Amino acid sequence: MNRQKGTTILEVLVALGLLGMIAGAFLTAISSDLCRAGLVDQRFTAENLARTQVEYIKSLPYDDAGYYPLIDPIPPYYEITVDGIDVSPPDYLNSLQKVIVTVLRNDGAVLTVANYKANR
Repeated sequence: MNRQKGTTILEVLVALGLLGMIAGAFLTAISSDLCRAGLVDQRFTAENLARTQVEYIKSLPYDDAGYYPLIDPIPPYYEITVDGIDVSPPDYLNSLQKVIVTVLRNDGAVLTVANYKANR
């Protein structure tokens, strides 16, 4: 009877191949989760910025030109744009605006929120 002690090189290569495939799948899953976490954080920050900007605009008096100042400070790499569009009915000029707040990051829109402001 010939009993082998130890492992052959073929067995070692098969084991290393299986280990490599499992490690590759694990690292791919971790990388995907980290990327998703970054997008969730970006979306969360954009929602907070948009909400804060909308509340700030609500606290300001009505502006016929639709110009409203931005909140301060804005985190690095983020930008906010505000557009006030007159949507007043013909009988009541300068009475209603649609205010559109857009949050951008690295020149790409992350979130756009629209709200209405009435001249009271």
